[in-house]
Amino acid sequence: MPNGKIRVSELLGTAAAIGFTPQQVYEMSMYEFNVAVRGFIRANTPVEKGKFASEDERDDIFDWLMRQELPNKKTLKNKIYLWDGINFIFQKEVVFEVME
Repeated sequence: MPNGKIRVSELLGTAAAIGFTPQQVYEMSMYEFNVAVRGFIRANTPVEKGKFASEDERDDIFDWLMRQELPNKKTLKNKIYLWDGINFIFQKEVVFEVME
């Protein structure tokens, strides 16, 4: 915000994308929260820009996932977010069907 204040909804949205509950955020200092966000970004950003898994590597990863034991799940869901420098913006949910 122009006055230097931060909306709590923005903090909680970012925290939710990382996996924190609102209660965990309220127990943190701003320093701890910012360190967690930076660590999350660093851990989820490729070291070499533009170097992502090839189509074959993605297929291998998916095949490995399918070989893992799944507790009676018929689908796997993953939510995709985009970091715009301020917030995580929900892009889409990807659903994979488990074939037996």
